[in-house]
Amino acid sequence: MADKGLYLQADYNFVTQFTQKYRSPSTNQFNHQFAIGNSFTGGLGYHYPFKNRYGLLASLEYDWASRTGEVTGMGDKNFRSNNISFQIGFIF
Repeated sequence: MADKGLYLQADYNFVTQFTQKYRSPSTNQFNHQFAIGNSFTGGLGYHYPFKNRYGLLASLEYDWASRTGEVTGMGDKNFRSNNISFQIGFIF
């Protein structure tokens, strides 16, 4: 994190996804999907410090993720997702 002003941010994450949906609750049968993969995030932000140790920040981030896993009845599948977020935070 920058002490003040503009900053760039990059992150790499290991991600998982697990979903379970009952197909027949009376027989305890269900469909499931489990996937693991990677996520990359890049961001641009601005940190405005107050006179004490507190501060306010705003950032814009883009996240891209890819997971490969098994889906009941379909076999191995690849799941991809991305999103853009805007955040405002308070540092204390």
